[in-house]
Amino acid sequence: MQTVKRKKVIILTGPTATGKSSLSLELADKFNFEIVNIDSMQVYKYFNIGTDKPEKSILANYPHHLIDYVEPNSEYNANIYTKDADRVVDEVVKNGKLPLFVGGTGLYIKCFLFGMIDEDSDSQDYRNILEDKNLDYLYTKLKIIDHDSYLTINKNDKYRIVRALSYYYTTGKSISYSRNIHKFREPKYDYIKIALNFDRQSLYQKINIRVDKMVELGLFEECEELIKLGYKDSKPMNGIGYKEVKDFFCNKVRKNETIELIKQHSRRYAKRQITWFKRESDILWFYRNQKCEIYDAISKFINQ
Repeated sequence: MQTVKRKKVIILTGPTATGKSSLSLELADKFNFEIVNIDSMQVYKYFNIGTDKPEKSILANYPHHLIDYVEPNSEYNANIYTKDADRVVDEVVKNGKLPLFVGGTGLYIKCFLFGMIDEDSDSQDYRNILEDKNLDYLYTKLKIIDHDSYLTINKNDKYRIVRALSYYYTTGKSISYSRNIHKFREPKYDYIKIALNFDRQSLYQKINIRVDKMVELGLFEECEELIKLGYKDSKPMNGIGYKEVKDFFCNKVRKNETIELIKQHSRRYAKRQITWFKRESDILWFYRNQKCEIYDAISKFINQ
């Protein structure tokens, strides 16, 4: 039987603040790629500074797919993203180019490549939010959205309750459904996955500097305006940077403390990203200054 040739895609990923965006522009120039966002926060409209979206001048010269196109109050998750991404791949390939996916959302990458979500694919951000909720409230929620898990999880087992709820809110499906239906499959695409590495302490310093820059660019003002527009309880408002500033406007903390919290939470997020990506055996790791090696790896992939 003849094997169907799979479309080629390039994934550029890694922890936050490692320089993925700037490298993607260089790769787009060298290989004539079309850039596709694969960051779960940059899909949302109006949330710009805190998500570190590319500047308008960059977007004008390097059009990005799947960025700045979802209404903040809309329901959006990895499964919806995957359908959107599959459509974009078809469009890009039809135009005779290859798509370069850029971003650090591991769940979206996994779901896009393999068309499935395993039971560990829940969001730490959702876990953090749910941990603050009353246990009785959480257990009642579980009964409504995932009755099978409700029947098997002890009502005092907050860890498993939170995990099941977080999975549902991240993927749009219950974790019990995942266990019964989803299985590992062959990847939908022929792909190369490149991740940018960075010395841990240098990365943390870079994150701190980037947060300070976001504040200078108007992160607090942007968040205040988004709250006025009615996005206070939207999903992206719970993202790092926005949640802390929202708490600031609720008079829970002072401004300097808020900035330090954003830095701390951003560093912890980077650490979680590193943990996620280090578990994956299909990633090629490079430092940002290994440009020639990155070019060679991509060239070999394209021509194989």
